[in-house]
Amino acid sequence: MSSPISGSNPEVPPTMRVVRGFIRLQQLVALALAIAPGLANLALRHFGIEGPFPEGWIRFMAIGDFVAMSIALVVLPGGTRGSARANAWSKMAEETGGEYRVEKRGLGSLGWTGGPTVQWNLQGVEVTLAQVTPSKGSASTRFTALFPMEKDLRLSVLPNNFLTRTLTSTKFVALVQANVRGSSGSSTEAARASAAQEIAILAGARVTLGDSRLDEALIVKSNDSDLARYVLTGSGVSERMNDLMSKRKGWTLSLYAADVDQGARLALEFPGTESRPEALTAGRALVEAVLTSLRQNDVVSSSSGEFGHDALPRRSAR
Repeated sequence: MSSPISGSNPEVPPTMRVVRGFIRLQQLVALALAIAPGLANLALRHFGIEGPFPEGWIRFMAIGDFVAMSIALVVLPGGTRGSARANAWSKMAEETGGEYRVEKRGLGSLGWTGGPTVQWNLQGVEVTLAQVTPSKGSASTRFTALFPMEKDLRLSVLPNNFLTRTLTSTKFVALVQANVRGSSGSSTEAARASAAQEIAILAGARVTLGDSRLDEALIVKSNDSDLARYVLTGSGVSERMNDLMSKRKGWTLSLYAADVDQGARLALEFPGTESRPEALTAGRALVEAVLTSLRQNDVVSSSSGEFGHDALPRRSAR
């Protein structure tokens, strides 16, 4: 369940402020007992409870309580980082015609879900900004768009470094494919085969864009090199990528099959929590430019909405 928020500074409920204050107080008590566990025996004797209790046991319980309270401060709304993100995202939504919402927090099969989100309709496609926290891994900030496709295009844009060069090597991708095909679990054999096919794109030939700065800083892989080049150099996409690189490092852009028939998911992802307006604005502009170029090159199905048609590079249908 979610609720739209108006205004640029969403307030934390007063009751939540009280709860967070109580948790911080409990953290201080736990820290004191972890440092001086003898204080617990003094307090218990004051209330008529006989002891003494083992100091090692008291210290262990105090450390556990401190860790639990620290996790609670991260999960509950109103933290410093959470407030900074909420304020930045809601202000961005207000300035760009988006809708700021607060989704109910919860732990699902993919990890923590919910929290602040922003939604726009860009070029006829719904785009969502949200923080994604997998159950195993670090949080990331992600722009996501889901739409039907007319052409089969998959692409990945990665930062060019030692790690990504290793991940896109033929040997490493073959190893991952073998593990995916041989894995067991709730997924069907068809789903594992489809995933292995998607992964194979990373081992393909590198796509050059003709922009020396982008070709040096990024690794582009696709199942259709020519079409990917048209998409990533048309509609001002290359300019938007250069602009984003000047404001944020480490981002990735991907277009891959979605869990719907003939559907695709476009995702722009930043590692960690992103609340800086310049990076968020540049990211939104890149997503909009990519959607425009996808439409101009007849990749996005016309059923997803009407797009503007400027004099942009267009690739003829195959």
